[in-house]
Parts: sequence; C-alpha cells; structure tokens
Amino acid sequence: MYGLRFVSLYPHKSHLLGGFVFARPHSHSLFHKMENLSACNHAHYFRLFSESDLGFHSAVDR
Repeated sequence: MYGLRFVSLYPHKSHLLGGFVFARPHSHSLFHKMENLSACNHAHYFRLFSESDLGFHSAVDR
C-alpha cells in the first residue's frame, strides 16, 4: 500500500494537472515535481497531455 492521503485533478484545455499526497516519497517518470510537506506527507505532481503519457494504451487503440 502506498499510503495515499489526497488526490487533486485540474482539467485544462490542453492537459490535465494532478497531484497525489503519499505518506512516503515515490520516484516515477510520471511525476514532474515532488514536494515534502512534512515528515509523513509528500506531494507528487503530474501533467497529462494525452493518454499515452500514462504508459499504456486503451483497448480502442488495439
């Protein structure tokens, strides 16, 4: 379990901004920014411009 504390999503015309707050820091290429809020709260921010940014393809693409 990752200890997920909070999720936020902000839709824009060209992309989707989002963030997670985890109990521990996590490294992943999806996150463009990480911020330590406290000893047990770590914010991870991401931007999605297309479905391919998630690293997998939908069943429609196959």
